[in-house]
Amino acid sequence: MSEVNRFRQVFMSRYGLTEEMLPRIDINAQGPNPVIISADPDAPSPVKPVYVTINTLDEFKEFGGQPDYLFENGALEERHEVPAPWPAGRTALAYDDLTPQERTAICKAYTAYISGNSKKVRSYKEAIQKYFFPTKLAILAAGSLNVPPGQTVTLQGGTNQPVVHDYSSVTVGAGGKLMATGNIQLITNVLTQEPGTGSYTMLNVGTTGTPGNSGSNGGTGTTGSTGSSGSSGKNSCDKQPGQGGTGGTGNPGGAGGNGSNGGDAAPVVLTLDTVNGEVLVASVGGNGGNGGNGGNGGTGGTGGPGGPATGNCSKGAQGRGGNGGGGGNGGKGGNGGAGGTINITYSTLAPGGSFKVIPPSGYGQAGQGGRGGNGGSAGQGNPNGGGGGAGSVGQNGVSGTLGKVYVNNVPLN
Repeated sequence: MSEVNRFRQVFMSRYGLTEEMLPRIDINAQGPNPVIISADPDAPSPVKPVYVTINTLDEFKEFGGQPDYLFENGALEERHEVPAPWPAGRTALAYDDLTPQERTAICKAYTAYISGNSKKVRSYKEAIQKYFFPTKLAILAAGSLNVPPGQTVTLQGGTNQPVVHDYSSVTVGAGGKLMATGNIQLITNVLTQEPGTGSYTMLNVGTTGTPGNSGSNGGTGTTGSTGSSGSSGKNSCDKQPGQGGTGGTGNPGGAGGNGSNGGDAAPVVLTLDTVNGEVLVASVGGNGGNGGNGGNGGTGGTGGPGGPATGNCSKGAQGRGGNGGGGGNGGKGGNGGAGGTINITYSTLAPGGSFKVIPPSGYGQAGQGGRGGNGGSAGQGNPNGGGGGAGSVGQNGVSGTLGKVYVNNVPLN
């Protein structure tokens, strides 16, 4: 019995699954591009999930994660962030009563426990068990999955726990792409990559960061005050009316918001029997969001009117115009996400078969800093005010790193 069939048999026996419960329809992925295969009930997936109940954290690691010994013997590198040890007394609290930082730490530890060396986050085991288990594991099963030339098929996974994609065979045509978003485990008896350019047998990507909001534009400065009144004599002006007050400086533009970081790619596991062709793989993070543009500075206020004419006195001079407000600074670009780990195990490599990592373009890139806002225009007056200074361009983010690929526990890159 092949390794894939043995795994299926053990899993199905343990959780009471039958072939009738996992309809093996063939999928020829034509139509919308990309075709999405997902456990999300709102996704237009050609396959609907079957769920099994996983009662314990260690049970989940057994079927959906990586065994600790692969990290202990150096076959796999530990790439998952290990948070500070968990304070055991906090486990008594309800999940909603934990701080946002504590919830984030638990989620990081959950991923590290399943997909990394669980001993590194052992202090979190009781908390993860309490807050996340029992849980439902989604299984998306079908017969053959054919990705036609030029077509993209996206296999969606979970955030903290994997979604199992189980197919009798997977074929990727020339120029086709099989993409993974989220944590997935792909199981198939035969994986075939047909020759041709532009293909990816497995491209694992993180989520794209969101762009920062644009800064608000500054308001116009206030109009200067009216000049003081003059004093008229019998035949002449004893005191000239005063010059109007200087217009107010325009309000500065608001700073652009920072772009968020691109998401790190989740771990992906491929369990295969036979491999045909040159298998092209990569794991990259999502692009960082661009920083928001700074708002424009407000126009300087108009100089105030001179004091009114009276008798032998002419009207006073208009006041100086206010200076324009400074433009807001552009927001920082978000960092590109880091690539995850793709772990491939296979039994038979057909003649001419191989594995190759090809870094893709357009993924894991740094977000661009936002443009600085323009300085506000000078206020009108006597004389006119000065224009406001432009805001600074936001700092660009840092590009993410390419993820690691392992084939039968040997690093490929």
